[in-house]
Amino acid sequence: MLLDSRLAHELSEHDPRRLPVACQSPFVRRVGVAVVVGCVLVACGGSGASHAGGTPSRRAATTTTSTAPPLRLDSAAAIATTLTTIERGLRTPGDTMAATYGTLQPEAYGTLVSHPEWRAAVLAAVGPDVAAAVGANLDASVSLDSLTTGGPLSSLLPPWTIVAPQPEATLLADYVAAQAATGVPWGYLAGIHLIESRLGRIVGPSSAGAQGPMQFLPSTFAEYGQGGNIDDDHDAIFAAARLLAAHGGATNINKALLAYNDDQRYAQAVEDYAGVLAASPVAFDGYYQWPVVYETSTGTYVLPTGYPAQPAVRRAG
Repeated sequence: MLLDSRLAHELSEHDPRRLPVACQSPFVRRVGVAVVVGCVLVACGGSGASHAGGTPSRRAATTTTSTAPPLRLDSAAAIATTLTTIERGLRTPGDTMAATYGTLQPEAYGTLVSHPEWRAAVLAAVGPDVAAAVGANLDASVSLDSLTTGGPLSSLLPPWTIVAPQPEATLLADYVAAQAATGVPWGYLAGIHLIESRLGRIVGPSSAGAQGPMQFLPSTFAEYGQGGNIDDDHDAIFAAARLLAAHGGATNINKALLAYNDDQRYAQAVEDYAGVLAASPVAFDGYYQWPVVYETSTGTYVLPTGYPAQPAVRRAG
């Protein structure tokens, strides 16, 4: 998924029309937007299906491998083939290509967002076992992309620090523990975490003062954090679960998500991700690999772990 400098600016500005003062909801910078230049995903598919509150299952420990699909994005037919291979591979027990698939997903979905005229052909051509996943991922990408404000892109890269995320098993354990404590299904917490900070990779406050991997205003975190650390993934995940639960998240998740950020497009994107994870928890293997990709007026850049000490890498094309 690619982040747009216009979007990042919008999402780092407090908008009182979207964030009701009464509930002091945390500011969401929504760094998960897709712009061809970007992307997002969701799922369906073959293995590990469960209800929305189910426990994530892990990929079977076998030695099955597969060859990385060619990332051809030059036509609807090519994207359909690429996405079928990626989404099917993520749901194949024993497939060891999750890191490759997760890295390719954002670019594939971002390209499709930039070519809406290909949507119908792609959805008709992808494998029927992954069609729902592709549709949901694409819908989330479109929702997030629509949050861009337009206008010129910045020529500057963002003032963030990019760090390695917590181990995948650690994050899944935190989501599930927060679900058990609050009744909020774990997939919604994962979706918020993915959008807000690419699962903790992006470190840096918004210009409105929101902080941490779930982007809380300090005053809101003081209410829901129970004395924890706003910059700690575990503490922030639990605080988000408490906020959602306090606004009815266990029974009306859309209402609760609008309390978190009062924009239906944001809420829908989170629900799309959660739906993918509910249908196939191993889809998280792909989300976990998503890189931080950022678009400026001078080009599109991958921000690697260690950025800014490690330089951004400009994508070709």
